[in-house]
Amino acid sequence: CYPLTAGGESTLKGFFVFWGPRARAGARETRPVWPEDLAPTAAHLLGIDPPADSEGRVLRGMLR
Repeated sequence: CYPLTAGGESTLKGFFVFWGPRARAGARETRPVWPEDLAPTAAHLLGIDPPADSEGRVLRGMLR
């Protein structure tokens, strides 16, 4: 789902599915996953430096 209104606050709720040979089966992130986490995670998987202006984190809890 996309921006919802709950108690006067705007929220963005949804889910992120991570699948592939480097994915940890049954892993769940305990902290929220934000769209800005995708570029650093993809860069990590590709073995390259993340974009210089990226603000996200690598989702290490989801990786083997």
